[in-house]
Amino acid sequence: MFASLIEYAIAEGASDIHLQPGHSPFLRIGGKQKMATELSPVRKEEIVQVLESLINEEQKAFFEQHHSIRFVVKTSKGRLRICAYKTRKQIGLQIRLLSLRPVTISDGNYPTSLENLANLQSGLVLICGSRGSGKSTLLRAMQIAKKNGSISSLEDPIEIPWKHPSSLLCQQEVQTDGLSLKNLLDFAVQCDFEMITLPFTAEKNLVQSIITAATSKLVLLEIDASTEIDAIQRLVQHLGVTNENLSILSRLLKGVAYVRLVPVKNDKVLPVTGVIVFNRSCSDAVMKNHLHELNDLVRKNNAGSGSQNLDIVLGNMVDKKEIALEVALRYATNPSLMKLQTTGIIHTE
Repeated sequence: MFASLIEYAIAEGASDIHLQPGHSPFLRIGGKQKMATELSPVRKEEIVQVLESLINEEQKAFFEQHHSIRFVVKTSKGRLRICAYKTRKQIGLQIRLLSLRPVTISDGNYPTSLENLANLQSGLVLICGSRGSGKSTLLRAMQIAKKNGSISSLEDPIEIPWKHPSSLLCQQEVQTDGLSLKNLLDFAVQCDFEMITLPFTAEKNLVQSIITAATSKLVLLEIDASTEIDAIQRLVQHLGVTNENLSILSRLLKGVAYVRLVPVKNDKVLPVTGVIVFNRSCSDAVMKNHLHELNDLVRKNNAGSGSQNLDIVLGNMVDKKEIALEVALRYATNPSLMKLQTTGIIHTE
């Protein structure tokens, strides 16, 4: 059952599979989940059998104690990241199909301004998007863009072991190489790494360590957030909304990249990326906690050089007939404003 399900998901272009007893599998395709109604509901015995075939005795004991576990396995169909959890005394699985190799900025059709952000000496760059939107792929592309330096890649878990073409890449895994993300991050700061990359979690005191790291290192922070504003707001909420914290964040933030996987022709998906390259105007908006102004700064070409608004990119794709307007509106950060732009009521630069 498991091997055929993976084959089916690959053929459908899915990034994720969700399994729960009594339900047909759910697939995430192009950033959207849908039920694979043509597949039979999964029995609880099948899910137990799949999980037990993938974990060792140590992992089994961890799952029994904590009722959830995340791990990566290598199969004949590629590498898979699996989250297993208890649900009403039964087991559910979420399976992520991982890319076989990292892609570059050019391979991934990402803005070239991200190369400049990847080679800053210090500061904080946010990589955001919803689950399954391609954040990790974009993060690795920015790691590849780092020229002749050293990178500490903190992961939970390590999804793709790989060798950097020109920089020293040190991949470290939570629990295997350190007790926590904060523990690994604090150690990386003490070492001579130039770039540190990690996912954002609600781990206690992690955000304070991120701020400390970004004062002397370049930190790329992968964060689950539907928009760039949501990503910054999450940081602000964890730091605490004070004038001092907003001032610190405004000085450290150098850029935000937010990505969507948008379905195009021939049943393919294409990463579409918005970028805010911070300048004085963007920093002032953060310091005043006027985050809503950031999109207007980008839209009016008043943000840093290399910035691009995701909705404008989607609108251009509509003009070129690469996607339908309905698709663009579905993936836009501000569908109402995009509709006015595409009908010519509001003009963009």
